[in-house]
Order: sequence, then C-alpha cells, then structure tokens
Amino acid sequence: MKKLGRQRIFWQALALTVSLFLVAGWVCAANVDRSLYRSARKEYDLLEKTKVTGENRQRWESLAARFQKISREMPRSPYAADSLFYSARIHYELYDFDKKESSLDLAIKNWRALLLNYPKSPWAQESRLRLAMSYEEGKRDFEEAKKQYEALIERAPKGGFALIARRRLDGLEKAEQTKK
Repeated sequence: MKKLGRQRIFWQALALTVSLFLVAGWVCAANVDRSLYRSARKEYDLLEKTKVTGENRQRWESLAARFQKISREMPRSPYAADSLFYSARIHYELYDFDKKESSLDLAIKNWRALLLNYPKSPWAQESRLRLAMSYEEGKRDFEEAKKQYEALIERAPKGGFALIARRRLDGLEKAEQTKK
C-alpha cells in the first residue's frame, strides 16, 4: 500500500515538473518574440523618419527580413501578423524607391500571407487595400485590383478603408469606360 502511494506521488511530482518546464519554455518563447518584434519596430520607427535611399536600402531590407523571420519562425505569436504587415510595407517602400519588381512581389506575398493566415487581424483591411493598390499601381493588373477592392468592400463595408476602395474602384471603372 505504501509503495503504491509513493509511486503515485512520484508520478505526480514528475508530471508537475514536466508541466513547469513546458510553461517556462512557453513564457520564454513569448518573451523572445516580443523582444524581437519590439526591437524591429523600434528600428522601423527610426528609419521611417527618413526615406529609402541608396545608402540605407540595405538597412531597410535587413529590417524587412527581421520582421519576416518573426512571422515565419513564430506563426502563433501575437506579433506574427504585425510582422508580416511591416515586412510588406517595407518591401513596398523599397519598390516605391527603385521600382524593383522583386520588392513589389515580396510586398504582395506578405500582404497575401497576412490575409490568408490572420484574416481577423487589425491589419487585414489595410493590407487588402494596399494589396489592391499594389496590383493597380505597381503591377497594372486592374482586374486583380478590382477583385481586392471588391473583397475589402464586401468584408468591411463601413470602414474608412472601404471608402478609399470604393473611390479607387470607381476610378478604375471610369477609366475602363473611357477606353471603350
């Protein structure tokens, strides 16, 4: 009888110890993603005060990679969607600077990933608007731009981003009619 009681205590103690290690690991991981995100965000806030130049382009690219790393390696992090958004935004700014198609493609890829993986993110509406604008202005793919504007209006008809989407959609439709 005493032996069964000791075994039970041993297994309960072991289970408690393992649980504590798992919780400690989870807390540590939460601190890592927060630390990485805050560090990247602090640098973004500093860089945002200046425009992209040939001299600081590499720094912008490195920062985008840091944001992407957070979302790629810690997809369940509360900072993953934010990281995708900022990475996409940086790539679009890089595209705006030198019109390199590869930067635009990365911006589009990140906005699409955010919409696919984090559709309820606070960044979803703005990401869809920026995605549509990327297709309209960058890719000159007006059909895809229309689809994205329409999707934004359908999902959030009363938001400020929907108002912008309606105006841009109207502009695309008017341009299409004048071509005919």
